[in-house]
Amino acid sequence: MDITVSPTRLRRFLFRAVAVIAVLGVLSEVLYYKVEYALDEYFMDVFSLSMEHNFPTWVSATLHALCGGLLATIALATARAKRPYVKHWAFLAMAFFYISLDETVTIHEKLNGLVEMDHGALYYGWIVPAGGVLLCLAVAYARFVWRLPKRTRNAFVLAGSVFVTGAVLMEIPLGLWTDAHGHSNLGYVFIDAVEETLELLGISLFLCALVEYLGDQGGALDVAADDRKSPRAAAVRTLAPGRPGAGGGPFGVAAATLVEPVAGASEEPEVVVEHVSSRPVAPPPVLAAADDETVICDPPAGAILEPLDDAEPDPDADLSPVGRLARRVARGTLRTLGSDRALPG
Repeated sequence: MDITVSPTRLRRFLFRAVAVIAVLGVLSEVLYYKVEYALDEYFMDVFSLSMEHNFPTWVSATLHALCGGLLATIALATARAKRPYVKHWAFLAMAFFYISLDETVTIHEKLNGLVEMDHGALYYGWIVPAGGVLLCLAVAYARFVWRLPKRTRNAFVLAGSVFVTGAVLMEIPLGLWTDAHGHSNLGYVFIDAVEETLELLGISLFLCALVEYLGDQGGALDVAADDRKSPRAAAVRTLAPGRPGAGGGPFGVAAATLVEPVAGASEEPEVVVEHVSSRPVAPPPVLAAADDETVICDPPAGAILEPLDDAEPDPDADLSPVGRLARRVARGTLRTLGSDRALPG
């Protein structure tokens, strides 16, 4: 079963969710410190960004787990296609599953005792071993990241930069403030809110990048990237029955296989439609082979078909829905009257 995901809508949803969580987190603590009411402590326990084992923590753990699942899917598909960097994808999957666990049981907080620097910028001493691990990963993954498609590479770098800034670098000003003023004040709340918001934003960006990468590589997700500015006409690639799809990237098979019965054919031809990250367009008829003849059959409703570089542009792409309808009615009338006149483009 294919899952249709629009990266634009996913990104918009995640950004709005992060904004709501940040506002609720700050509001819960401001009300706790400035306004006394019956449920102030309960509200803060549930939505505070500074506390653990609550709603923001659950959201963060869930996002990390989702990223781990997508990374594991890419690793398995890459291994099946015998392509390089299987271990890199697999290690990233395990790392994100670990971070998801850490968000729940706060393992990194227990590392503070290993580095006794409870003062100044290194008040939270766990950032010292964490910085060393990140430096080693940057060296080990430099070639891997460079070999990624440009769009994916840029998205990964942006997401990683935002996440590391929040998760590690923001611990420095937070440590300085905590060492000087403690943590039971609004100054700590605001600094920590920036830190946690950047973490959620970074992991959201990475999740969107993984979804787009899967769609571009023809994976299990049918990704409809409807944010492309220049729509192109769609075409399909037809393959012989039983032949695997020629989807690009590590997956080696198309996202969907459509079987359409054709009258007079010796056997039912298999029409493989490769799904890629492209703008959804009105699907044209599918070409299928039957006894060395070309016949026309309709694809299923809502199918997103592969755009080809040599496809003719849709002359109605820039028209409004009413304009497209009017043009189609006019064309039908001309065909009925047997006219050879062409509508102006």
